[in-house]
Amino acid sequence: MISKSNFRIIEKYVFLGDIRYRIAIIGTNIIFNVKASNEEEALEKASEIAEKMGLNDDTIELIREKYKEKSR
Repeated sequence: MISKSNFRIIEKYVFLGDIRYRIAIIGTNIIFNVKASNEEEALEKASEIAEKMGLNDDTIELIREKYKEKSR
């Protein structure tokens, strides 16, 4: 499982009556939009989506390094 410390909630909003969250993987340009009733559920859903994409703590660190290189 991906560590929740890799995620940060950047926005909470209401869309068509549903509470939604924008969650970023810290240090990357990856952002998830999820429907959830609270912050904990939103982080859990973002983590599940990231895992389905094949991400883990090691691949996230590699993405961060590549992102830093491109930002320079």
